[in-house]
Amino acid sequence: MNKKLGEIIASKYFSFFVTVILFAVLYGAGIAMYKGFMKPQVFLNLFIDNAALIIVTVGITFTLLIGGIDLSVGAVLALTCMVLAWILANTGIPVFAAIFIVLLMGTLFGALQGYIIAKFDLQPFIITLAGMLFCRGMTAVISRETINITNPVFVAMADFRLPVGPGFVSMGVLIALAALIVAAVVLGFTRFGRNIYALGGSESSASLMGLPVFRTKVSVYTISGFCSSLGGIAYALMMLTGYNLHGMGMEMDAIASTVIGGTLLTGGVVHTHSTYATAWSQAGLPIPNIGTTHADHFYCDIPCTGEMTPQQIEESYEASTGDVIAECFRDINPMHTPAVLVNHHGPFAWGRDAADALHNAVVLEEVAKMASVSVAF
Repeated sequence: MNKKLGEIIASKYFSFFVTVILFAVLYGAGIAMYKGFMKPQVFLNLFIDNAALIIVTVGITFTLLIGGIDLSVGAVLALTCMVLAWILANTGIPVFAAIFIVLLMGTLFGALQGYIIAKFDLQPFIITLAGMLFCRGMTAVISRETINITNPVFVAMADFRLPVGPGFVSMGVLIALAALIVAAVVLGFTRFGRNIYALGGSESSASLMGLPVFRTKVSVYTISGFCSSLGGIAYALMMLTGYNLHGMGMEMDAIASTVIGGTLLTGGVVHTHSTYATAWSQAGLPIPNIGTTHADHFYCDIPCTGEMTPQQIEESYEASTGDVIAECFRDINPMHTPAVLVNHHGPFAWGRDAADALHNAVVLEEVAKMASVSVAF
């Protein structure tokens, strides 16, 4: 019983489920105390009011997954609202052109921050804090007063309502939903997503495997900047204003939302040349799941990657190593089987943090030893 409880608490989804339970309790209390809480629209309003936060959280999730952070998201959101409001109030630029301009602005700003962090190996906390102060300052330079958005096309977009049962959702909710779906597909089903997880596990190991560390870092902060500006558009659709203090503290709300949702802030990868696991690697064979000791730690056979061609070995051995590992886990959950054998090379293991990765590497060697003895009989 205690072991099961410990596993539940250690789960990366524990905080998420606790939050869901607390929400259900508090929402139930609200229904019991106030009649209006029973209306479906009250529930849908939670998504309408937090659409911008959802979008920003999607972007900051990418940065947290690589072990970074982006403190500028709230300020970029505010600058987006202010620039968009100023353009629509003072120029004849069409709405969609103005939206493109602010999206490009946020994207390029995120890319610049990512380039500085990756190129000069600087702390993301410091660079994005400076970015936050810069964007807040620029927002105040444009205007210290509220700029109202009265453009009829943009107002019509803000007034858009999509019926959902007896209630409705706004355009901001649809944008947030699209951002969530795209992010889930990118992180779960693309090579770029696997590169992000590998970089978050261990930057040095990802580099040794030949993964594009620099490009991935810059791309991640570019995505965060894009999502911040996209969140700014959703925020402007809700508020119909540009204001210096929009999005104050939103970066902390986004980080909290990401962590509560199950994003881990740590990770680790271990690469060894231990005797038995390396022997299985050199033989090009997966380690079979033939006992409960194996099954307690790895849900299936520990896979062995495909064999690299002579051209791959000669031209880009490290990059090809990363490619064959990623290909090997196309249909396997890497958290259910946190280890792999690279054909004719050696074993890799990973975990929630460096200590967990090292633990899995030790268990991998013991499992390989047991399998060797068992197969010999």
